[in-house]
Amino acid sequence: MAAPYNNRAIVWRDKGEFDRALEDANEALRRDPKNGTVYANRGEIWRLKGDLDRALADQQEAIRLDSLSPLPLRRLKPCRLTR
Repeated sequence: MAAPYNNRAIVWRDKGEFDRALEDANEALRRDPKNGTVYANRGEIWRLKGDLDRALADQQEAIRLDSLSPLPLRRLKPCRLTR
């Protein structure tokens, strides 16, 4: 089950604990590697850490997995603008 790890990753991200957030996001993806929402959330963590290449890759993967979700589309634009 990926949801608890994804949710905790969001909490860590919001606290500015990006390395901890990435650990939980990675565990969520290990448990559910086709979860577009987790990719979108991990991409946001990468963006906040300043790794725009990884952020962009995760947002693109989130779109590939769930093309109807607005979340990665909203997060893709800041990755491209600050790149």
